[in-house]
Amino acid sequence: MAHLYFAYGSNLSEDQMRMRCPGSRLLGNARLPGYSLAFTAYSKRREGGVADIIESPLSSVWGLVYELTDDDLNALDGFECCPGFYERIEVRVKADAPMTAWAYTIVGKEGHVQPADDYIGLIIEGAKEHGFPSEYVRLIRSIGEGTSTDTQSEGH
Repeated sequence: MAHLYFAYGSNLSEDQMRMRCPGSRLLGNARLPGYSLAFTAYSKRREGGVADIIESPLSSVWGLVYELTDDDLNALDGFECCPGFYERIEVRVKADAPMTAWAYTIVGKEGHVQPADDYIGLIIEGAKEHGFPSEYVRLIRSIGEGTSTDTQSEGH
């Protein structure tokens, strides 16, 4: 069975997704309205805050939609420590057509946790590679520099 997955953090890296989920297929860019990008929990592996989505009515998160096999989804649950650290939720994203996809959100949110430079760099690289809006890339960069924890507006 095929599953749709909305990636917004380090899984914007196609190389990382190919290693984690070899049967995955990138469908394209998408936007998740009603949420904002945040870094709400510390990861020992990443040595800093890790990406999360939090409800925010006037904001949007940019990401990628992948099609996953059952095996890929199970593997991704393992990489995301789900259930436990992250939980998988259904979200409605806007791409060429609106669609429902799985996304991961942190269970034990701690408030803002500064992400490590290499982790935020991976997210910025993926956002730029996939042509996300420049103001969204600037927002991610400002979070990485510790100059902003603000949510972003619903830009297109």
